Amino acid sequence: MEKKDFSVGDMVSWNSSGGTAQGQIEHVMREGVLGIPDSKFSIRATKEEPAVLIRIYRNGKPTETLVGHKMSTLRASNMSKSMPDMGNQMDDMHDEMDMEMYGNDWQGLNERQTDQAEALCSIVEDYGQFDQSSDANGAHYGDGNNNPFKSDGLVCSSCIFYEEGMCHLVSGNIDPEGVCKLWIIPQESLTQKSNGQDMLTKFWGGKFLA
Repeated sequence: MEKKDFSVGDMVSWNSSGGTAQGQIEHVMREGVLGIPDSKFSIRATKEEPAVLIRIYRNGKPTETLVGHKMSTLRASNMSKSMPDMGNQMDDMHDEMDMEMYGNDWQGLNERQTDQAEALCSIVEDYGQFDQSSDANGAHYGDGNNNPFKSDGLVCSSCIFYEEGMCHLVSGNIDPEGVCKLWIIPQESLTQKSNGQDMLTKFWGGKFLA
């Protein structure tokens, strides 16, 4: 793990579901538990792995949102503390990034799915990626060998968040034939022939949850 040392006031960036997020460090804790304001999320800090409280910047301006990350996940940002107003330019950049990353897939979503996708992106941006476990922070991921839904089109490679062996929501290597509870798949990519009860039987009785 690369050792990093940031201080209060430093501008940093980190990977998020929508690309790269940026912000300014407001507090560094090197021992104890860092609580994140207005959330139940907390990070345990050690001397080797400090916890950092960051104010998110959007469109070059500070927001009301505070997030926490371990220092090792951060990198220095080239965004100046006195960055001038570049709102319109940043908006255009984000729009282009969204279209490049998700545009074609998101066009096939209905309104409910679009709202769901935006909410998941926001959650991962604030708290980091889900892990693959079935714990509170897990996505309940199963690989292709444990996916009873493959014939119905419910596979990771059909999800809008999948990209070449990885997922924008879930950490780690992702099997294109795997599945998790966070999937968002356009209707045209689904080939469901099972009724609702059959799907529940698969989900609760199949190897996926064994």
